[in-house]
Amino acid sequence: MRLFLLIASLCALVACNNPCQDLCKEIASYAEDCNITVPDTEPGACIDAMRRRELTAEDRDTCRDNAEFLRDEWTCADVELYFDNPGGGGEG
Repeated sequence: MRLFLLIASLCALVACNNPCQDLCKEIASYAEDCNITVPDTEPGACIDAMRRRELTAEDRDTCRDNAEFLRDEWTCADVELYFDNPGGGGEG
C-alpha cells in the first residue's frame, strides 16, 4: 500500500502523462526535427485537451500505438500539414 501511495504522489508531483499527451509531445518534437515552427501554445493546448479523464482506454491505446510508428509512417510533409490544419491534420 505504501508503494502505491508513493507512486501516486510522485506522479502528482511530476505530472505523469498519458499516452495521448506523450503523443502531443512527440509530434511537436518531430516537427522541430523537420524544421517546422510549432506555435508556442500548441503542445500545451494538445496536452490539456488530452486529459486522462476525458479519454477512454481505447483512446489511450490508439495514442500509444500511433506514437510507436509516428516517425516511420509520417513524413515531414505530413507533420507540416498537421500544423497547417491543427484540427487533426490532413488537407484543408
